[in-house]
This record gives sequence, C-alpha cells and structure tokens, in this order.
Amino acid sequence: MKSMVKSARMLIGGELVESESGEFVSSIDPATEEVIGKFPAGTARDVEKAVEAAEGSWEAWNGIGVAGRAEALRRFGELIMERADELLEVEVRDTGNTITPMRGDVKMYGPPPSGKREMWLAAQSA
Repeated sequence: MKSMVKSARMLIGGELVESESGEFVSSIDPATEEVIGKFPAGTARDVEKAVEAAEGSWEAWNGIGVAGRAEALRRFGELIMERADELLEVEVRDTGNTITPMRGDVKMYGPPPSGKREMWLAAQSA
C-alpha cells in the first residue's frame, strides 16, 4: 500500500478549520507503526463551535423535508461507494483489521436499492 500521511482539518459550519489547539494526533498503522495520518486535537471550544454550527443549520435541514433529507442521505451513500476502495484501504491501515471484514463495514453504508433506509433516517431527523 502507498504512503498515506495526510493532515486533516475539522469540518465546522461548512468550513475546514484547524483546531484551536493547533495540535495534531497521529494515526499509526498497527502493522508497520508508520504514521498514516494526522488529525486535529480538538478542544472543548472546537466542540462548542461544532454544536453551535449544527444547531444553526437545523432549521434549513428540517426545512427541506423528508424527501430532501432522504435525497441528501442517498447522495452521501453514493459518494461513500464511489470512494469505497480508498476508504477500505484507509480503514485497514488505521485499524489493522483484515480486508474482508472491513469491506463489509465500508459497503454497508452504500445506498440500498430501494432507498428505504434513507427515508427512514430522514424521517427520524425531523
């Protein structure tokens, strides 16, 4: 597998931001002890900002209705499936798990043929 060291940022209020701490936590491949990623060491204030942003977006999310939320969740599932191989590689390296069980974990988040799961999830988020 190729080297994958990347530094991530947090998504808060639709923006990719650094942590207020300025610090990062490393993800280590347990098989090789290689650093495969660095993630912001979020602070309590970072969490407060994320919660405030989520609360601030609630009215818009609720306003698109069940069908709109279902479509958003369906599209999210499609995007996961488009990157399933990449996600699988990252999860195998991050957890040290074998590829077969991880393939099941990644694939289970893809869109079901009927879209019923998205409709159910969308209805629950109203």
